Amino acid sequence: MELDDDKLLRRFLGEKKQEIADNGFSKRVIRNLPDHKRNWVQILNIITMLICFALFFSLGGLKALENTLREVFISVLDYGAANLDPKALIIAAVVLIILGTRKVCSLA
Repeated sequence: MELDDDKLLRRFLGEKKQEIADNGFSKRVIRNLPDHKRNWVQILNIITMLICFALFFSLGGLKALENTLREVFISVLDYGAANLDPKALIIAAVVLIILGTRKVCSLA
């Protein structure tokens, strides 16, 4: 429930509303802002990503990932293949891929 004061305030502000011409002011301000910090952040992100890839490959990340996926697949086949719904598995995989992609994109 909205208070009477809120209604009065909205009506008053609605009556007094004025549009102020921008005349390109916002674009000029944005164009004149310093951009050097954003460049450093992008460079730092690229360097960090390259270091992570180098560590992943040099420390045997592919082999560990392969072994983990093999063990998961074997355990699923051993303990629950009869009750496994392929549609649910596909939906879960798609959801995980979408969430992972959104997370990676939000880091950039």
